[in-house]
Parts: sequence; C-alpha cells; structure tokens
Amino acid sequence: NASGSAALLAIPFYHYSIFDMGLPLLAFFVNLLVMGWAIGLLVSGLVLRYGLGAENLAWVAIFAVAPVSAIYYPVSVLPPSLQVVAGLLPASHVFEGMRAVLFEQTFRTDLFINAVALNAVYLALGVGVFLAVFRAARRRGLLINVGMWCERYVIIPISLTINRMPFTWRLYKPGIEIPLSIGTLAF
Repeated sequence: NASGSAALLAIPFYHYSIFDMGLPLLAFFVNLLVMGWAIGLLVSGLVLRYGLGAENLAWVAIFAVAPVSAIYYPVSVLPPSLQVVAGLLPASHVFEGMRAVLFEQTFRTDLFINAVALNAVYLALGVGVFLAVFRAARRRGLLINVGMWCERYVIIPISLTINRMPFTWRLYKPGIEIPLSIGTLAF
C-alpha cells in the first residue's frame, strides 16, 4: 500500500508520524471510506444505467468537487458561495476535523457528527439509486449485456490458451485476446 509506505517513510525522513493523531485519525478516515462507498454505489448505478460513458462523468465530478473539499486548504479561504457547497460535502468536515486534531490537538465532535450525518444521507442515496437502477436493469434486460461481455472475456482467453493436443498445453500468456477483450467493451 503506497499511502502506508509513505506514512512509514515520513517517520525517519521528516520526524513526523501521522499515527500520533491516534483514534481521531481513524474516525475521520472511516468517514472518508464511507463517502467513497456512497460515491461508488452511485457511480456503479449510473454506469449500469447509462453505460461506461457515465464513468467519465464520475471522474469529472470527483475532480470538480476536490477543490471545495478542504483537502489542501481550510474552508475559510473559500468564497462564501463555495463555503456553502463545501458544507454539503463530508470530506470538507473530515479534513477540517483532521486539521483541528493536527494543529489544535482537539477532536471537533461537531465536524465529526456533520460528516457522519452527511455520509448517512449520501450512503442511503447511493444504495437507493443503485437498487433502483439495478431493478430497472433487470426488467429491461440490461444485465444481459454485462453477462455477455463477461462470457466473451472468459471464452476468448481460455480457448486461445488450450490447444487441443495435451502435449502442447502451457501456462496462459496474454496475446491477441487482450485487444479483443478491450474491443468487446465497445459493443
């Protein structure tokens, strides 16, 4: 894990340990994970409904939200209109709370509770959207396309690796099936 390695390397090189933050770090980190789950469920639902083009929209949305999530600077430096937007994001409460732990050595329960409440709302929304889209996809037969793609992916590599003569059997080494599999995504 790259972030774990970076955290461990910071101890000898910078004489700083992020682990000194203790349980508040874990509490805020769990909030970031839950926010990721909510976004993941929402994006999975959108991809299931609209296809892989919706994945690009998800990446754009993440990069658009990052500047107002208080990752790099406090929410207080944002213009008032963007502070309102930042208040609607669990990540901004998490990073503000982590700053308080780091610089003021205090655990801001108000920021933690706000992050938990927003995560509960967004997680419920993500689950609801995903389940609604999944039900609609089952009714419309959209899951067949996903199944057909998986079937193509399984058939092509296996059939290309097994020669019908047992003395020529070998371990799987990728070849032409990689571009063929990527090509199946377009259809």
